[in-house]
Amino acid sequence: MFKRILPSFVICLLFITGVLAASNNRIVGVVVNEQTGEPLPRANIVRTDTGSGCVSDHRGEFVLSSIQEPVELHVSYMGFQPLRIRIDPRAQKSQNIRIALQPTIVPLQGVVVTSNKFEQDANEVSYPLSVVRAEQIRDRSPITLSNALNTEPGITLSRDGIWGTHVSIRGLSKSRLVTLVDGNRIDTATDLAAGMSMIDVHDIERIEVIKGAASVLYGSGAIGGAVNIVTRDGWYQDGFYLTGHLAGGYGSVNGMGGGWMTVNAGDSRWYTKISGSVRKAGDTQTPQGTLTNSGFADNNLSARLGIRIGKQHELLANLQRYRATDVGLPGGYPIFPAQATVSYPREERDLIGVEYIGRNLNSNLLKLSFRVFQQDILRDVLNIPHIVQEIPAQNGMPAKRVNVLEIAPGATHQTRGAQVQTDWRIGARHYLIAGTDSWQKEYNGWRTKTTRIEMLSPVDLSVMKQVMQTQGELPLPNSTYRSIGIFAQDQMTFFGERLQLTLGGRHDWIHTENDRALNPDYQIVDGVRNDSPAGQTLMWEATSAENRSWSGTLSGLLRVSRMNELTLTLGRAFRSPSLEERYQYIDLGSLVKIGDPYLQPEYGTFFDFGWRYRNLPFALSANLFANRLNNLVAQLPGIYEERPALINSNIDQALLYGVDARADYALSSGITVYGTIAYVVGKNRSNKTPLPAIAPLNGTIGFSASPASFFSIEALSNLYADQDRVVEGELRTPGYAVFDLYVRSRPFRLAALNGRLILGIENLFDRFYRNHLATNRGWITAEPGRNFIGQYVLSF
Repeated sequence: MFKRILPSFVICLLFITGVLAASNNRIVGVVVNEQTGEPLPRANIVRTDTGSGCVSDHRGEFVLSSIQEPVELHVSYMGFQPLRIRIDPRAQKSQNIRIALQPTIVPLQGVVVTSNKFEQDANEVSYPLSVVRAEQIRDRSPITLSNALNTEPGITLSRDGIWGTHVSIRGLSKSRLVTLVDGNRIDTATDLAAGMSMIDVHDIERIEVIKGAASVLYGSGAIGGAVNIVTRDGWYQDGFYLTGHLAGGYGSVNGMGGGWMTVNAGDSRWYTKISGSVRKAGDTQTPQGTLTNSGFADNNLSARLGIRIGKQHELLANLQRYRATDVGLPGGYPIFPAQATVSYPREERDLIGVEYIGRNLNSNLLKLSFRVFQQDILRDVLNIPHIVQEIPAQNGMPAKRVNVLEIAPGATHQTRGAQVQTDWRIGARHYLIAGTDSWQKEYNGWRTKTTRIEMLSPVDLSVMKQVMQTQGELPLPNSTYRSIGIFAQDQMTFFGERLQLTLGGRHDWIHTENDRALNPDYQIVDGVRNDSPAGQTLMWEATSAENRSWSGTLSGLLRVSRMNELTLTLGRAFRSPSLEERYQYIDLGSLVKIGDPYLQPEYGTFFDFGWRYRNLPFALSANLFANRLNNLVAQLPGIYEERPALINSNIDQALLYGVDARADYALSSGITVYGTIAYVVGKNRSNKTPLPAIAPLNGTIGFSASPASFFSIEALSNLYADQDRVVEGELRTPGYAVFDLYVRSRPFRLAALNGRLILGIENLFDRFYRNHLATNRGWITAEPGRNFIGQYVLSF
């Protein structure tokens, strides 16, 4: 599908890029950092009377066309105080306008988010929210977006490898989080933590994380939160523009090198963006030596297109193509044998999405949107177990040597979805959104097990005969998961906007079904296929299941004073068990993982209380939370066909509670210190034991400074305590502190380009440590060692 669509899409973009627009009566200006004089690229300059405007380029410069009369401009940039300024174009014909914005230590100042399903200033959101911006990602060069989120309070990196990562949010992970790319659900296997690795970190504009139940907005699966990944987009601007960025970087810890490029073009009626990246990395070095089988290679290509039709209508298109090859998966015991070599030979993700938006259709209907998308994911695993079994002669049969050459599971995950949403302004107090969404995931999987069987001579044990055997199996039956939901949410304001209340509700209909599955599915012996081999048994009967659920939320934001705000969120969330949890049968040589088609849905109640204090130069945000879950699905030790197994089962009741917080303090102009802390406790309330895979008490301490006009520095430490609240079979991990240092240049001129250099040292003291959420997946007993990073960015 993607290969057929991409050429036509690119030709369309190139044709549109050739259309230029003339302009007159212009306002020309530049947006800069008031403290340093540094230009601010992609600042928003908006006319308050019409809502139209532009975005500053890489030099901070902007042009507003067709200005006849004096206008008021609203100028904003993430991390800076917004500014309103009145401009008379008749008085500005001989000089540029210089607009200086004041930096703020309030972390989300000027950040507009869409996780609430409508555009809203992040500081106006009442529920617990973390946001990582493109500038933060650029300045630290993370390998995956999970690495980029790891310093946010309440969010912890979970890994199966250097490339294969995911996150845990307040103790919940994987299938209990909904992950979206530009509002489109990404759904893949829950068995391995690589769902967030198939996103190009260079193509991310921001990452929005709801920390807590979000089922009202996103349906089943958001019982622990939602991660909304917003990729880079284009923009409309008065007058034609053409800009671009070229970047490259290197990391010493695994020899990772790569490059990224993007081109933006457009005017007031259309825009386009095309970007691509490529990376390759070898095995990672740790303080204990080389982490073998940890390299990877990947590339990404994406394109965006926006077209305005009149003043009220807009069409948007989005294409993404991601490929990863030869991705190493170190260890993996107990799921894989200890000596196994496991990798992802191919990981592919293709996304196509189209959206219509109508704005201000009448005095009450502010927005009508309709979105459709399709996302295809291919996942291959290659397991070379290095298992040789010697079977002695018995019952007249000669001795055998059985060599398991490879086990190769794989699957395609095709997700299609649609959403219709309306945004209403009802009076002065109510902002109401209402709509319906549906999505369907189709799973088709396979697993082959290739074995060489050698018949041995009873005299000298030499090989008398050799048989090659390939056995086809199904990790889980081909199956479908279908969800349809309706939702509504009303945001109300009272007492002159001192009190903001948000009330939302949702109802979902969920249907799952699976095909009949046999085990083994087939067998090939010396090239001859047999679809009814000896020992074939019925693994799963064709079945279906129906779930219905309701979710609700009530949240509030109270502005107690100019400096103090209190927030409260109460919610009920729901999650229907995934296809993998219902039907999986994973036998990779050491342990069997078994699903249960009759698992009950999870549901829970969520509570969060927050306090926000802002009295410059100090800002504090702290949250207390509790999440009570019923029918929590967990893997419990058991026996299946006389073999050790992990069996998906419902735990009657579980409770997670804790605290997370962030504080920022500006010591002086250009110097800021900050810190975070997060603590979560997970309990199985049925048997009074801890929940598995809970991160220990952790936090960060750091500072940033600009000691000179041409560079800035940032130093931070990630701190983790011991984790000894573990379940049987889970490893205890000691605490540690890891220090990172970054030096970033100010933008500098390089011929017609603007340049920037970023240098850093991660794990400065080459400290040995173990990530608790990585250790419990496999043999990753040591995290990456000292890493020297370098990156350049050129803009035109």
